[in-house]
Amino acid sequence: MAKIRKITPKIVKQSVEPISQIIRDRAIAHGHSIEKFSTGEVNKITRFLNKDVIPDALNVLKKRLSKIKARGYDLGPATTKRLKKVIAEINEVMTSGLQFAGKELRKDLKEFAVTEAEYWDRLMKSKIGEPLGISITTPNVDQLHSIVTSRPFQGKVLSEWWQGVESSARNRISSSIRIGMAQGETIKQIQKRLVGTAARSFGDGDFAAIKRGAGSVARTAIRHINTQAREEVWLQNDDIIKGVQWISTLDFRTTDICASLDGRFFKLTEGPRPPMHFQCRSDVVPVVKSLEEMGLPKIKVNKVPGSTRASFNGQVPGKITYEQWLRKMNSQKSTRPLVTEALGPGRAKLWRAKKITVRDLTNDQFEPYTLKELQENVAKSA
Repeated sequence: MAKIRKITPKIVKQSVEPISQIIRDRAIAHGHSIEKFSTGEVNKITRFLNKDVIPDALNVLKKRLSKIKARGYDLGPATTKRLKKVIAEINEVMTSGLQFAGKELRKDLKEFAVTEAEYWDRLMKSKIGEPLGISITTPNVDQLHSIVTSRPFQGKVLSEWWQGVESSARNRISSSIRIGMAQGETIKQIQKRLVGTAARSFGDGDFAAIKRGAGSVARTAIRHINTQAREEVWLQNDDIIKGVQWISTLDFRTTDICASLDGRFFKLTEGPRPPMHFQCRSDVVPVVKSLEEMGLPKIKVNKVPGSTRASFNGQVPGKITYEQWLRKMNSQKSTRPLVTEALGPGRAKLWRAKKITVRDLTNDQFEPYTLKELQENVAKSA
């Protein structure tokens, strides 16, 4: 926990804007750096697979299938045995490559967890600690590394999700090769199943699906670690941080779950945290306690600049909510159809009639209601 060194702290002049709002704005700006890091990690995985793994897998495919074709393809046990061998060899190449990529990802994410905690340590020191003469406590490296290795997101830890990527890759490759062979396809046709077609920018092949799966796990893990690392700092300083406010992305790709959570306040260790689903883009920011909540009720008014008293007032940061943003989009002819598409026709009808708000889209466990359940809820409250 943070240690307040003085009952009457040395306070510097600050903006009348609430300190929680200042920190929220800095957090949103910092979020762009997190997104760049996330994209960089996904690109790193993709480049490695494209350059060092997929070419080797295709070489094995061409070499082994050429031998099978030369010997003559039939449905007998000899061909089946050779087919199993080629599938096993290609899967070995892909699995080995993905295991290496996963190891590198975990190493990078351990460094990321420490870097993220250090960022919040610096931010809190400059915006809270120094103005109030309060020491800020930082979690140790082992705590931060454990986020990567031991803390689950969406029900599993990172290593388990990555094993799923490897398993999915093996199943996809095995299935495509078997189907191609069973249908008497040429080596080029089977290769096209794996690589995809130029007409679709090679995004329709199995290798592209494997890369998308790996990227989805990486992005979701980064969001999880980002959230957990910063909250470790807040928990260590829970005598000045009283909770978090949920921030959802204001666009039409935001899920019902995240839209319903936007703007909500939760105490530390209570409530949900991002990621709420794979590739979740939501965030949480800390809400700073008021001076009185920090245990400084005896500070005299004439010793505390009014602007600073207004800054440290314990308020939840204000901003346009998802509800307000969606109403604005609904009022514009050009974006009104997008609102219908985002909510769905039935939900949009209830929402436009102001029978529900976006917060009503989920239950107390933040699980989305079906349209039928929403209609029943409206009928009960009528």
